[in-house]
Amino acid sequence: MFPYTIDGFLEGFSNINLPDLKQGAEIELIRDSKENDQKYIPVIRLATSDDAREITEVFKEAYSGTYPFKELEDVENVAKLIDEQKIAFNIGRDSDNTLVGFFMVRLELEQKRGYIGGLAIRNKYKGRLDLFKVAILSFLSLFRSFKGLVTRWYGETRTAHSKAQYLTSLIGARIIAYLPNKDIMQHKVESELMHITYDREALANRKSRNPPKIIEEVLNCFLYSNRRYNLGPIEIVSPNLSFDNKKTKEYQTKIEVKKDIQNFGYEIISFHIQKSKSYFSFLYTPQLQNIEKVDYKIDNLEELTAFLLYLKDFMKIHSIRYFECYISSHKPNEQFVFYKMGFQPRGYISAWNYIENEGRYEDCIVFNYFTGEINKSAQIIPDGVELLKTLKT
Repeated sequence: MFPYTIDGFLEGFSNINLPDLKQGAEIELIRDSKENDQKYIPVIRLATSDDAREITEVFKEAYSGTYPFKELEDVENVAKLIDEQKIAFNIGRDSDNTLVGFFMVRLELEQKRGYIGGLAIRNKYKGRLDLFKVAILSFLSLFRSFKGLVTRWYGETRTAHSKAQYLTSLIGARIIAYLPNKDIMQHKVESELMHITYDREALANRKSRNPPKIIEEVLNCFLYSNRRYNLGPIEIVSPNLSFDNKKTKEYQTKIEVKKDIQNFGYEIISFHIQKSKSYFSFLYTPQLQNIEKVDYKIDNLEELTAFLLYLKDFMKIHSIRYFECYISSHKPNEQFVFYKMGFQPRGYISAWNYIENEGRYEDCIVFNYFTGEINKSAQIIPDGVELLKTLKT
């Protein structure tokens, strides 16, 4: 039985004493000498910026130079991210002090979230590690190190194989959303599954005075999540909206586009309506042809419609393969507009946003869009199969 929460995972291993990895202390582990194949658990500790060069070397080696996120192959950038606590690596070294591999997490401390980035191992050590024990001890140390600072850990696992899905589920990070054709790994388009696990605080403080309001098309996503987290009552809304098409077209003519080119090929694109504080911004990754990390502010639904029409033109011009956006569970009209514009709900994420000034969490729905054929040979564990059946994918 997998744990349901971060707390449940930590309580299940409360008998294991680990040092404070923030101080760089190491976990001394006994090698398993019973097997002839010399499988073992390396010494594990939290990385410092001094490890940055070796970390980038492992990225390049493990993915044969095809890893799409080049910022993690840059020594200075990795060192800076570690020092600024924007990223953390649980690294393993062998008896000769050679870096064997690492678990990576990105820290989104303002939102009290952590992103599980996955595992990378040097080629010569593949098949020699006890991945189950390494994963358990790595997550155990990371969860303890950032207890209270991170109340939700989430990740995206590949569907080319099911090993990562299984290992992520072991720590209580349950499959919660489907991200079709989101990524390109080793030159191949892949779908991914989103996993998430919660601190009890996040689940306990997700409720507002009013229950979530969702459109009927989101109901299957909610039911899947509700079977896992007993989310309580919701209100199903059927919006009967009337749009001022003239106003929408007027907004379209007043949209200005700003492009902020970041390091490593990323672009932040912002749409603004002249003489207005309304905007629609997102992260565009040209090398993957995808759009994510959407943020917007609107005064009315005509503005949102104008932004989405402009977005669809952008997506066509730039041959966007994948788009995703998180919409509040308390804004059914906006859910409806996204749905009518061709974006599909594929996950109900409880307690996704942290609202600091209110000390509570807000549920969101993942809406996404993709192009191309889905790989029919994908390997998916039972929880994921249930999600796809619930979504009728």
